[in-house]
Amino acid sequence: MKFLFLLCLFLPMQSYAEWSLVLQGDADHYIDYELMSKSARKVRIWYLEDYAELQTIQDFQYRSIKNRSEFDCKTKKMRILAYALHPESMGQGHALFNKGEALDWQVIKPKTLNDFYLKLVCNKKK
Repeated sequence: MKFLFLLCLFLPMQSYAEWSLVLQGDADHYIDYELMSKSARKVRIWYLEDYAELQTIQDFQYRSIKNRSEFDCKTKKMRILAYALHPESMGQGHALFNKGEALDWQVIKPKTLNDFYLKLVCNKKK
């Protein structure tokens, strides 16, 4: 199962994803509502950050980040389950770097991007 999950990070999602633009700012932010899964109090989503300008972190230059995260609507926490840096817009091109292990739960601070995502997905009817 973990292999299949990691494979999804490497494959371009152009034909699989239905990205919905939810916010524009320093980057364009998209969510794939088709792949959103919701339980009693937790929501898992894929979201994508797409940059007009080339971004650099350590030795990687990328234009987009695909991210799988889980939000706890009751405790207002989130954790990143997996992410990948892509050289092209909209998550295209082979991943330059990816991590497929869940990070620790973090409290979401008010008026941040993660707070925006929390409110958006926790209030969304599936």
